Amino acid sequence: ATERVQAQRSLARSLGLKEQTRFILFAGRLHAQKDPLLLIQAMAILADANAHLLIAGEGDLENPIRAEIAHLNLSDRITMLGGLPQSELAKLQRVASVFVLSSVYEGLPVVVLEALSSGTPIVTTHCGETPNLLTPQSGVVCKERTSEALAAAIKQVLACPQNFPIEACTDAAKPFHASAIVKDLCAR
Repeated sequence: ATERVQAQRSLARSLGLKEQTRFILFAGRLHAQKDPLLLIQAMAILADANAHLLIAGEGDLENPIRAEIAHLNLSDRITMLGGLPQSELAKLQRVASVFVLSSVYEGLPVVVLEALSSGTPIVTTHCGETPNLLTPQSGVVCKERTSEALAAAIKQVLACPQNFPIEACTDAAKPFHASAIVKDLCAR
């Protein structure tokens, strides 16, 4: 098994989940702008017993999120991790099968570039610059900002991971690496 698969299995064991669990990662402020509640509702629609959502972050929606998880009976499919140091978040980005950006509005979130650099495909709502940098092999842009569209996009990535190769993800982030930006600035 690849290093990523081994890391996924290890994380699954540590959380008391099945070894074949695939992780969906959300990392950001638990705030209306990021709309994590839309993602919780998408998890209710996503009928995949092996898909597990990891939520990294803190914010004013923490209690409403916990209430929605309980209301939708998703406590066995979602783990709230709280705020994490960057090193822990980087490990999760390398383990996740998909990183989800469910925001209402954005610029270009650094966390998306970090996930792509880790070889993790992105599922995003149509907001900010993220849709402009993704290729069909590095992620899926939802045509609508609905829980159904988000669930369908996540399912698309989980069902056919071979369509989202690590290299395509890392290539999508390359123009944004510091060395590329410095090189571009020096060429001006």
